[in-house]
Amino acid sequence: MSKKDSRSGVDPKIVPADEYYRILFSRIERRINGDEIKSIAITSAVKGEGKTTTITQLAKVVVRDFEKRVLLLEGDAINPSLNSILASKSREGQAIGSTAIRGLDVMTLDNVIKNKKVNGPAFAAGLKKVIETVSNSYDYILVDCPPVLPLVDMQIIAGIVDGIIMVVRSEGPSRSVVKNALASLPKDKILGVVLNGMKTRWSTSYLNGYGYY
Repeated sequence: MSKKDSRSGVDPKIVPADEYYRILFSRIERRINGDEIKSIAITSAVKGEGKTTTITQLAKVVVRDFEKRVLLLEGDAINPSLNSILASKSREGQAIGSTAIRGLDVMTLDNVIKNKKVNGPAFAAGLKKVIETVSNSYDYILVDCPPVLPLVDMQIIAGIVDGIIMVVRSEGPSRSVVKNALASLPKDKILGVVLNGMKTRWSTSYLNGYGYY
């Protein structure tokens, strides 16, 4: 393929990543369709599928572009990742901290341990208590969860959230692994699957005049 698109005569450009997250959130809202779904767990079949990047980028777009209030919860007590990706400013005596993005708050494991709100075996029970306590203060509560396999943690968290989204990396785990992971989750709570890491460009002829590729 030449550097310029043969139909428009302009250089094709990869769609900005934020646009994909806008599309993702729009589809989530259509899937919810008025149901009482506020707390959503983001998980994956195995480690390394990009669920933490997905949840943080999704949260930023939801807050900034859709003007929703969002709380991000660290749900992985064994391999916590939120604190290294999203800096938070802890509020005195509280496990929930604010971020540089107005409307986006976060509860990292560092804040949890420091404030002794949740600890050890009571971690899932603590998450449930947090969700119940602050539910009316946010439009959405997104939980960054551990992978489904091989741990039991996600099975417990699945019982305390309203919906579940699974992130699957392209050329990642086998279809059977993903199917087994999905089968272990409550079917009525699964909102959908996000295919991550696809290396592709999209071009639609009727959008060429606007430069969308």
